[in-house]
Amino acid sequence: MGASSSSLSELGHNDYLKRLSGTEPVNPMDPFWNQLLSFSFLIPVSSADARLLEESTSLIARNFAINNCHTGNLQALVHNFMIRATELKASAQCEDNIFIWQTYNSLFIIRCLCKYFVEHLSEELLIQQFDCRPPNADGTPADDTDDEIGAHIEKFITALVELLVDVPVLNFTYALHLESLNMLLVLLSIQMFQPQPATQFKLYNYLMHGKCAIHAPLLVKVLLWNYINQEKCPAELFKNNEEAGLLSSVTNAVASSLWSVMTLGMGSKAKKPEETDVTETLLANQSLLLLLVLTNHCTVDRGTPPNPYRDALFSFTDANESG
Repeated sequence: MGASSSSLSELGHNDYLKRLSGTEPVNPMDPFWNQLLSFSFLIPVSSADARLLEESTSLIARNFAINNCHTGNLQALVHNFMIRATELKASAQCEDNIFIWQTYNSLFIIRCLCKYFVEHLSEELLIQQFDCRPPNADGTPADDTDDEIGAHIEKFITALVELLVDVPVLNFTYALHLESLNMLLVLLSIQMFQPQPATQFKLYNYLMHGKCAIHAPLLVKVLLWNYINQEKCPAELFKNNEEAGLLSSVTNAVASSLWSVMTLGMGSKAKKPEETDVTETLLANQSLLLLLVLTNHCTVDRGTPPNPYRDALFSFTDANESG
């Protein structure tokens, strides 16, 4: 990882990941982030590769979860993603592939870490990982702020939703849209590991009733359009050569590991004949999966506000119809 290529089995010994998960804080403006986010390696293309990725980085993720409480490096990483996310509209219009590539890389790392958090931490501790702030420049503990608990992860979730509704789906943004969908699905998969109903999870409440809920009608429209459009993964994104770069291998990897990644590594080892069709329209299928999750949770408890995504789906009409 970093500017050079790495194999999955070598990631546990990667110097950039060791520094990220180490005991020293990394300033959000440090050149380290550009180096880290310029990595190029073949990410999982099968269930076996997905397991190898988890096995080779499990110690990295564990050390990160422990040390981040003092370094605040997750907040610095999210900061770098947010900076890029706010400029993605202009970036997509000018086809700045390197910028989008780095944005994707930052989101991919965050998703891998969050997958570990979801599986091994309570929701309270997961949210705390996002709230941990780096120490001051002189090494003293960071000053307390007026930010509410969970404010940082809510901003992150809102940025993901805004990315999906504001950034157009183009050949070079296709993989980024996929990763944004995957990131939301990983966070919402917390219910698989903890017993309480969805309405009691803050992560669900951020989406249902937080700041990003204002985008519910637009997000439902985008997810429906992605499914209706059935756009196939761009052919160039399946190239596996160096000239194609990481963004190409990224989409190929995500497409080929649909069940292993999105079922948190519990997918079937055997590839079924129909998987080819599924992976060709991965954006459509992942959009439908997120839509099903959003509209079928937080719907039955009395006293809770209506589910805005369910309401938006049920009010869906054909814009071309008159009257």
